[in-house]
Amino acid sequence: MNNTAVLAAAASTTNLSVSVADDGNQLNGTSPGPLSIDSASLSVDDLVLIKDQSDDTQNGLYRVTSLGSSFSAFVLNRDTDISLQAGLIIVVVNGSSNASTMWVNQNELVESGVTSVNFIGSI
Repeated sequence: MNNTAVLAAAASTTNLSVSVADDGNQLNGTSPGPLSIDSASLSVDDLVLIKDQSDDTQNGLYRVTSLGSSFSAFVLNRDTDISLQAGLIIVVVNGSSNASTMWVNQNELVESGVTSVNFIGSI
């Protein structure tokens, strides 16, 4: 699907502690605990913008697959239905820092887990 703008439930504010699976398309929390992104209340299947990873090949748009709990870690899967082309605008709906902000993808996602993905905000 070719998009020019999408809505995200929340956007990261810091690096998430994750392990990577599925050729870079899945982020798994490294320890049990509920997913917390910018104090937003999230649900399974919400779209979230991950933009602050120290390994910027992990940045992108992900669907919440599992919220995590005291017994299991959260799981995020890259949304492959959204074309992460350069210029894509992401509007963030919720969060204490990122609600009502817009972010623009700076480069095209060529290969998950290999290509750097960077977003700029305040457009």
